Amino acid sequence: MDKQAQMAEREARQQIIDANWVGPVWSPMVDDPLLNMCLELGVPKSPIILMPELRFKFFLMRLLEFFEHPGKIMVVDATNARFEMLRECAQSVGVNLFFSTQDVAQLNYSDNIFHLILTEIGMSTLVRLNDVLSSYWRVLRPGGHIVCSVPIQGTFPQFFDIFDECLFKLNPNASRAQKDLFADVMYQDSVIECIEQNGFELKNKQLVELVLNFQTAEQLLFSSLVESHYLGYCLNMYAPGVDYKSLLTNLVRAFHHYFQGESVSVPMRIGIFSAEKI
Repeated sequence: MDKQAQMAEREARQQIIDANWVGPVWSPMVDDPLLNMCLELGVPKSPIILMPELRFKFFLMRLLEFFEHPGKIMVVDATNARFEMLRECAQSVGVNLFFSTQDVAQLNYSDNIFHLILTEIGMSTLVRLNDVLSSYWRVLRPGGHIVCSVPIQGTFPQFFDIFDECLFKLNPNASRAQKDLFADVMYQDSVIECIEQNGFELKNKQLVELVLNFQTAEQLLFSSLVESHYLGYCLNMYAPGVDYKSLLTNLVRAFHHYFQGESVSVPMRIGIFSAEKI
């Protein structure tokens, strides 16, 4: 099987996992409140929307149900791994959907372009939220809004326990620094403070608690949620003296070891926030 066929098979398997074990819980508990907050803000009928780090096809479909006539939707990610899947989704409804591979903390768009930024923030973004929000503020129009979900302290404890164990074996000093970093950024008050310090006025907040259930560790690790925003964090760390690929390999092996032959329940605590550029 050639590389392209392997990628297609892998993507198809991931979509099945997302559709069966993530979407039925995540979509009504996280995506719908995000979109409802958008409607409460009085977004224009044909908004120009930026969607950084869009993981889920079902999230895009829900968005298109809420906004019947979006002017443009711009999808930005550090990699283009999911662009084809999302592009296929958009073609079926004829929406103006554009893709760009770039760093969300250094967007290359002009100032004051977007009416709305709608994003589900993961760990790689959360640990540098100050830089990312500064970038978002610049490209939003005056009076524009950001609506986002953020993992809050207490979410996915298995990941952080296993991550710390694996990182400690590679570099104890880096392990201690990462513990401190996670503690600093994952409190709800820390997120709100960062939003307000970057020129936004908080309009609404909501804390959602849910549990995702996977039949195997492989399903957990293959889901878009875990792969992109938790495992993917290992490849975006900024810790000297850490072999990131070794860390990721050890982390995956550890998950299989701890949950071999067992189902996995993942508690999630997600903060949902809307804020206006001032």
